[in-house]
Amino acid sequence: MSTDHFLQAQDLHAHYGQSHILHGISFALRRGEAMGLLGRNGMGKTTLIKTMLGLVRPRQGAVRVRGVDMTHAAPHAIARQ
Repeated sequence: MSTDHFLQAQDLHAHYGQSHILHGISFALRRGEAMGLLGRNGMGKTTLIKTMLGLVRPRQGAVRVRGVDMTHAAPHAIARQ
């Protein structure tokens, strides 16, 4: 994915215990773009947001904000970026 993206998720996998919730989620948003998350209850929408914010740690993949890898950053550092 290119560094001209404002927010990126690349091949995110997240778990709660033994439950594999996110299975390789990838997307990218440029500045000014919007995206909606749709799906039934239990489909991983909230887990994706929590993973992007650093509240849930991904077991695999990367989170980037303005091209900076924030995958293992603290939630407050991600919010500042």
